[in-house]
Amino acid sequence: MLIGSLAVILLAWSLGWLAFWRVPFLPRKVVQKRTECTISVVIPTRNEEYNLPRLLSSLKQQRLQPKEIIVSDDDSEDATVAIARQFNAMVVVKPMDERAVGKAAGCWRGAKAATGEVLLFLDADTYLERADSLEHLVHAYQKQGQTGILSVQPYHQVAAAYEQFSAVFNILVLAGMNAFTLFKSYFKPAGAFGPCLFCSKAEYMMVGGHEKAQEDIMEDFVLGNSFQKKGLPIVLYAGKGAVHFCMYPEGMRQLVEGWTKNFAIASRSTHPLVLFCIICWISGGTISGGFLAAALFVGSVQWLIGAAVMYVLYFLQCYLFAKRVGSFSLWALLIYPFLFVFFILLFSWSFFKTHFFRTVTWKGRNIKL
Repeated sequence: MLIGSLAVILLAWSLGWLAFWRVPFLPRKVVQKRTECTISVVIPTRNEEYNLPRLLSSLKQQRLQPKEIIVSDDDSEDATVAIARQFNAMVVVKPMDERAVGKAAGCWRGAKAATGEVLLFLDADTYLERADSLEHLVHAYQKQGQTGILSVQPYHQVAAAYEQFSAVFNILVLAGMNAFTLFKSYFKPAGAFGPCLFCSKAEYMMVGGHEKAQEDIMEDFVLGNSFQKKGLPIVLYAGKGAVHFCMYPEGMRQLVEGWTKNFAIASRSTHPLVLFCIICWISGGTISGGFLAAALFVGSVQWLIGAAVMYVLYFLQCYLFAKRVGSFSLWALLIYPFLFVFFILLFSWSFFKTHFFRTVTWKGRNIKL
């Protein structure tokens, strides 16, 4: 029984490597001769007075300056619009007679107002980590032939203790995209990352942009699929050292609402083989904690050694995975089974909310699916 239990956990641990094999970061080398392109930054906002100053400040510090910064506001009830104007950003407000609300509608309004050749969509809670981050985004886009979508999942800069609960979610955001697995050459990306998305305005308009995604909570996946249907590539990167974000600064309730909003729906786009590896990995991580607790209770030296070895292996793996996606602390990852349990509970709640209630809550709104 001991050998069988260890074998099952070891297999689950191994499948974790298959699901999250390699994570490419934005290339750091900038070519000396680059094709100049005009960039319009589009930031969809709703009640972002806390986050927006950091993002706008980081954009002002870039060596390569965008042509324009557009804040597309969705009826903010705080100082978001005033802050945008303080930074001399162009503000696009939702017309009073327009029914479309949400991020996709905001992106679409901002994109239509843009005059740059290239669009850079950034969530308000993101920021550019270095003064050359925009240069690296442009270089990476040129490297892929200046076509399709370049999308970056920002590095989670953890600021508060409760944010440690986001560790597993951040890992699986990348793993679930099919592009970071050992088998990535056989799968197409599940979609694009919503927080940071780079594309030409001409191609964006050609595929219909965010207009066709206004009724969908997974607007980044819908847009990505629109590009793929036209034969245009999607190239995905992790954002460490270039694009960061501070997620859910308003507290635990916002964190729960944020991850509940779309995580269960997003899993539909993950390839079944990758999804199988992820499910096994999560199960193994949860079981390894229970196995160690059982070994301590039984008091068998053999059981205790075996359980401890597997626990350490899982911890080291979780630590490596988590450091790819965020500044998660050692102490939080040492108790990784609790992070897995939290993920399972919240994913179950997300599935229940999106499949049975058909509604989620975000930014003070109840969103019907």
